[in-house]
Amino acid sequence: MICTDVMEVAIYVLGFALTLGLSGIWINLLVIRPSTVPSPPGARLDPSVVIGKCENVLILVFVLAGQIAGIAVVLAAKALVRREAQDEKANYYLSGTFVNLVWSVLMGYAMLKALECFRP
Repeated sequence: MICTDVMEVAIYVLGFALTLGLSGIWINLLVIRPSTVPSPPGARLDPSVVIGKCENVLILVFVLAGQIAGIAVVLAAKALVRREAQDEKANYYLSGTFVNLVWSVLMGYAMLKALECFRP
């Protein structure tokens, strides 16, 4: 049915938009940002923001696909890349990662519940 398909697409679009749009707000509210995290010269965006948004998308995709174990890959890759920075400010990076993870998983499950309403 066309109406059902449109609603499903709307749920996906809204879910991804809310997750990406609000994840930074949650991190800023719940995690104290250290003043010593510089962006590289010439960077268009703060690399931590780009990493966080990619993390949001991947986690949502894994949750929606029912591949929860895939989240471990995201966390492992992030841990490997940021190992040196994590040593200096481990609590900051860990808390930011977990706030982002929890938000993305909650949004993914909310999207799944909303989608159940339109699927036979």
